[in-house]
Amino acid sequence: MIWSLFTKSKEPRLLIQELKDENEEVNRAAYRQLINSTSEDCDPLLVNELSSPATPKELKLDIINILGLRATESAIPLFQKILKGSDREMLFAVVEALYNIGTPDAIDELVKYITVNDDDLKKTVTSLVLKIPSSELMGSLLRCVPEDKNSQLYFDIVTIMEDL
Repeated sequence: MIWSLFTKSKEPRLLIQELKDENEEVNRAAYRQLINSTSEDCDPLLVNELSSPATPKELKLDIINILGLRATESAIPLFQKILKGSDREMLFAVVEALYNIGTPDAIDELVKYITVNDDDLKKTVTSLVLKIPSSELMGSLLRCVPEDKNSQLYFDIVTIMEDL
């Protein structure tokens, strides 16, 4: 459909409100438009909405996915806080978002999270880490090697290095 090229994109603030809409079509359209938004204030607005305690969980999950797909590095400190929580859905979403961001800082956070106690989450993190090209992954693995050679993180990193 060629006409969609001529439509004016909506403001990120309005799109975030549309993410809350009951209508699934409106919700999904806002989701796609936020991923592709070129507005300078889009990332800060998404990060602010995610950090707000008043934001419902379902909206937070959407925003985490959007921030990951937009490769928003400024969300990494907020993702670190979420990784300290216990909500499994949020943890899985953040892990996927860090993988999608793919910067050295995001990969470092992903590698550090390999030692999680939840077996399903650990498998997911490990499989995502192993999907990262070895040229990018090796630097993160080396940066994350702990001093304590008896720590679980040390053994997990060595195991991943052997798999490479």
